Amino acid sequence: MKRITELVESAAALPRPAAAPAGSPESLADALTARMLAEPAIDRLVPKDKREMMQTNHVNHFRYMDSLAGIYSPDSFVQTVVWAMSAYRAHGFAIGYWDRMLRHCLDVLKENSPAAHDGIAAQYRWILEHLGDLEPLTAPESEKENAV
Repeated sequence: MKRITELVESAAALPRPAAAPAGSPESLADALTARMLAEPAIDRLVPKDKREMMQTNHVNHFRYMDSLAGIYSPDSFVQTVVWAMSAYRAHGFAIGYWDRMLRHCLDVLKENSPAAHDGIAAQYRWILEHLGDLEPLTAPESEKENAV
C-alpha cells in the first residue's frame, strides 16, 4: 500500500490538466448517470437509496475535474480523491463504482469533447491505476476495524 506522500509524488509526475470546453457538467453527468444505471452490476456498486446522491456526485465530479486546469496541485488532487472516495464509500458505494464510473467518464468526455478528454485523461488514468492503493486509505471505518 502506498502512503499519501507517495501518491502525491506520483501525481506530481502527471502533465498539468489542459483547459478545454467539454459541455455543461449537468449534461455530462446525465450521460454518465445513464451509463451507470445501465451497468449490470449497479445494485452491487451503488445502494438503491443512494442513486440520487450518485447523480449529484457526477455533476460535482465534472465540475471539480474541469477546475483542475486552473488550480492543479498534486497534493490537493490526491487529498480530494481520498476525501471523495472515503465519503462515498461510507455511504455504501463499492470500490468498484470508481472503476466503472471513471472509465465511463473518459468515454463521455471523448464523445463530447476529444480535446477535454485529452486534457484530463492522465488524471483519470492515474486514479484508475491507483485504485488498489486508494482502497485501504478510503475504506469505511467498519471495514478498517474488521481488518485488524
